[in-house]
Amino acid sequence: MENVLWLVLPLCLWAFWFDSLRTREIALNAIRHSCRNARVQLLDDTLFVRKLRLARGNAGHVQLRRYYRFEFSSEGNDRRPGYAILQGRRVENIWLEQAEGKTLQAQASTTDAENNVIKLPSQPK
Repeated sequence: MENVLWLVLPLCLWAFWFDSLRTREIALNAIRHSCRNARVQLLDDTLFVRKLRLARGNAGHVQLRRYYRFEFSSEGNDRRPGYAILQGRRVENIWLEQAEGKTLQAQASTTDAENNVIKLPSQPK
């Protein structure tokens, strides 16, 4: 029995790591898309996990909800925070905090959730 535990534990850790990498890639693509639509630059092309929680999905299954943070620049000489929430592999929300104290928020629509496409409201020029 103890030998089985030593086999299952590394497999579970590997599965979690692999799922985290895949989910991070989905989040990064959605954030890049949101930044491009908002006409801002994603800095360092990086994001990191702020929180990791269990949550129930649409079908009632328990999934991981990941809260990511990233930085972007609207003028090239500033760093603004941005946040993204993914539940399972579905993008729920992306926030881009603007210098004026305004926040652009993108929500994944149910039709676009499969493609992880985020539509931001158009920004005034």
